[in-house]
Amino acid sequence: MRRLAYFLFFTQFIFGCRNEGSRSDEDAFPKVVKLDSLKETDFLEAFDKRINLERNGIYCFTINEALEQAQNAHAQTPTKYSNPNLEKLVAKKFHQNVLNSDEYSVQVLVEANVIEVIASIDLNLPFELYGKKYPSPFLFNNSEEVKAFTARNSRHKHQLFDLNYYVNDDNFSILITPKNKEHQIILIKGDFRKKRSLKKVFDDYSKNLKNANLKREKDDFYWKNYLLEEDQIIIPNFSFNIEHNYAEYQGNTFYVGTELWSVEEFYQRIAFVLNEKGAQIKSQAKIEEKKEEKEERKPKNLVFDKPFVLFIKRIDKDLPYFGMYVANSELMEAFDE
Repeated sequence: MRRLAYFLFFTQFIFGCRNEGSRSDEDAFPKVVKLDSLKETDFLEAFDKRINLERNGIYCFTINEALEQAQNAHAQTPTKYSNPNLEKLVAKKFHQNVLNSDEYSVQVLVEANVIEVIASIDLNLPFELYGKKYPSPFLFNNSEEVKAFTARNSRHKHQLFDLNYYVNDDNFSILITPKNKEHQIILIKGDFRKKRSLKKVFDDYSKNLKNANLKREKDDFYWKNYLLEEDQIIIPNFSFNIEHNYAEYQGNTFYVGTELWSVEEFYQRIAFVLNEKGAQIKSQAKIEEKKEEKEERKPKNLVFDKPFVLFIKRIDKDLPYFGMYVANSELMEAFDE
C-alpha cells in the first residue's frame, strides 16, 4: 500500500521589531517571496551542506527537526529510501539540542495514511540599547548600496558589541548580545574558500575563539584583544521573508515494513530582519610557543562589506540554530533615501 507523508516546515525569525514580547511582529517582515524568484540565494537543508561562495546560503534547524519527528512518527524505522540524499539528511543530528524545548514548537498529525509535521520557531530578540542607523549608503562588495547600522558612540559600542577575535580587517569576529542574554549573534568575516560549509566555518570560529581567549590571558591589554575607542563597526541590515518547496525531496519514497510511503510536501519558510533595533526574534588547545611581534596600535575597521557568516545560538548550546553565509546584497535592505 502506498501512503503519504507530508512534511511541512515553518521557520520565522525577527530582529528589530517594535515591541519587546517573546514573539515577533509579523508586520515587520516584507512580503513573502518564493526562493526560485531570487537569483543569488539558496536554502541549506543541512548545517554541513557545501555552500556556493557566490550565493547567499540560509540554514535553520527546523527543517531537520520536522523531518526527524515525521520519521519517528512511524511504528517502524523507515528503510529503502529512493533518494540516498534523503536518507543522509535523516541521519544528520546537528539540529538536536540547539534550543530549549519551550523556544520552538512541533505539531504532529498522524492519521491512517497521512503524517503531517509542522516545526516552527518564532523568536524576538531586541537589543537592550538600540544601535544607530548608518547615515549614508553602505557599499557591500563594492556594488549595491544598502542600509546598515553601527554604535551610537564609543560607550555604546562596548555595551552592544564584543570582539571575539581579530587578526586583521578582513579576518575577525564580533558578538552582539541581545536583551535576552541567553542568545547571541555571531558575525564572522574571513576567507571562506577552504571552509565550504557553515559547520566548517563554525568549527574554525570555535578554535579561533579559544586561541584568542588564551592570548587574552597572557596579555589582556594588547590592542588586538579588545575594542578600541577609535574602532569602527558597521553591519548591513537584512530583511527577507522566503518560502521554498524542496523539489529534490518531494516524491521521494521509502518503506515502513512492507508499506511504501512517499514524501508529498517538503516546505520551509524563513523570515529574518536585522537592523539597529536588534532582535524583537565551543580538545585541548594546541599552543605554539612562538613569540609574536606586536604591531603598532591602529584603529580596527570591523566593517562587514565583504562576504561574511552570521550565526545565532544559545550561549549554553554547542551549535547554532540559525546560520547564514552572505555572499551578496540580495537579502539586504536597499538604501532608498
